[in-house]
Formats: sequence, C-alpha cells, structure tokens
Amino acid sequence: LPRILKLRNYFKTMASDLAVNMRNLQGLKFALIIFFAAHWVGCVFYFLSRMSQMDSTTWVHETEQLFPLYTAFGSPISTQYVLCVYKGFNAISNLEYVLHLPNNSGEIVFCIVVMIITVWLEG
Repeated sequence: LPRILKLRNYFKTMASDLAVNMRNLQGLKFALIIFFAAHWVGCVFYFLSRMSQMDSTTWVHETEQLFPLYTAFGSPISTQYVLCVYKGFNAISNLEYVLHLPNNSGEIVFCIVVMIITVWLEG
C-alpha cells in the first residue's frame, strides 16, 4: 500500500510538470491500473484456491488437467505467478480463453464481485 501511494504521488507530480507529455503519462497510468487490477484479482483467485487446499473444485485443479507440465505444489513460484496474472486478465477482460465455471462458493462470490466491478469500469 505505501508503494501505491508513492506511485500516486509520483503521477501527481508528473502531471504538474509542463515538460511531460500528458498522453503518454495517462497511457502509462492506465496500463499500470489494468496490470495491478489483474495482479490483485489473480492473487485473490489463487488465495481462494489455497483456502480450499487446491481440491478438485478449484480453478487450479482444472489448470493442472489442461497443462500437464503444471502442478499446483511442484511448479516454481514464477510459473504460479504468471498463471495468477493470466487468470486475473481473463477475469477482468471477460475473454475467458480457458472455460472455467466456479465450482465452490468462494470462487462464485468473487467472480460476481469481479463481474460487477468490470461492468462498472467498462460502463
């Protein structure tokens, strides 16, 4: 949270600088907001799977079935993080390249929250 506040103050400072191209600054700010949203959504999805011990009702278990080289507890953290960000981008973009319906109550509730926020942001 302190880093996000520093980033916010940085953008405020840069916006008041006349030498900065505002179009580029707004594009960078928009890209960072989208990436951070995907990061947080993916991390919450992963947290919900961990709370369910990654059983057969979670999206991580279905991912193991789709990608044979991926294992929930054996893959490196970098692979798990990339998968979380991928899941986050899928959730906030409504593309759903991997068809997954939530199979437990935690994922269902969080999917509803993400859908409401996404509709609000796109509206």
